[in-house]
Amino acid sequence: MRVMVRLREVADLAGVSTKTVSQVVNGRGQVSSETRRRVEDAVRQLGYRPNLSARHLAGGRTGIILFLLPSTEASYFGQLAQRIISGASTDGLSVVTRHSDGDLDREVRELREASTSSVDGVIALLRHPLAAEFVSTSLPLLLLGEMCAAVGAVDHVGIDNAGAGAQVVEHLLSQGRRRIAVLGSALPGDLESPRITGAQEALVQHGLTAVGVEHSAIASRSKAQGYAAAQRLLAHELPDAMFCVNDDVALGALAAVRDHGLSVPGDVAIAGFDNTDQTQFSSPRLTTVAVDLEAMAAVAVARLLAAVGSRADPHRTGQAFLIPHQLIPRASTVQE
Repeated sequence: MRVMVRLREVADLAGVSTKTVSQVVNGRGQVSSETRRRVEDAVRQLGYRPNLSARHLAGGRTGIILFLLPSTEASYFGQLAQRIISGASTDGLSVVTRHSDGDLDREVRELREASTSSVDGVIALLRHPLAAEFVSTSLPLLLLGEMCAAVGAVDHVGIDNAGAGAQVVEHLLSQGRRRIAVLGSALPGDLESPRITGAQEALVQHGLTAVGVEHSAIASRSKAQGYAAAQRLLAHELPDAMFCVNDDVALGALAAVRDHGLSVPGDVAIAGFDNTDQTQFSSPRLTTVAVDLEAMAAVAVARLLAAVGSRADPHRTGQAFLIPHQLIPRASTVQE
């Protein structure tokens, strides 16, 4: 087991005081270049690592943040959580994850409990962004997901979901598709509804409407729900393309189309959203929209830390940060 090196050991080896070592490690104070070199050599030789927990506690912080997300089952949420945890760890932070099942009351309850707990702040991906309005303004909070109006001093990091949804439809139209179904939630204010709105508005601009809307609504974003929605749709309509609200729904729809005796993309083109890992291994590979999760996580952690640092500032206002996305055409929509 690795023994933790203490600050005093570094100081003794370098022949300086512990205060000087602390100044070098934290980049503070005036230290001569020769003294800095000796301290840095001692740090490398002993393998010293700063005690981040003690540093946080000294500043009145715990070094723990909460990541609240709708589900731990959806592939996209899992990949995003991994990047949030990785990004936070580079800043010496630990992440606790909790999920709300997309329920408004539970989202409000989780945020309220966080405001009275020992966490320094919360990164939240809410199904109902208005849940943030029911929480104490003293809680350092950052919202992820669809871009919406800032809530008080809360920063928001997300993508242009409506624009991305329209981009997918434009791609399907460019492939000669005209009977396009949109598989997603019909609930107003749902996290992914702007994707559906963007897709529907793009269809209208071309004098078209989505096919089989009454049969393509889903209750969750799982493969099973995608499969069931596609089965219902195919029992009443025969679209030549399906735009699915996320990749899990698209993968379920892909299985349903094949079980119906149809080919992809020959009979039905299928596109998803989020560029989860499984999309590169499906057969055919799935057309999707990629979100820069590394950038999203990095901006989210940095902005939350800024909110933690300025939590006492009554003049702080929330800002919106737009993360780029990219349409990735693959074999599920493009015929070779």
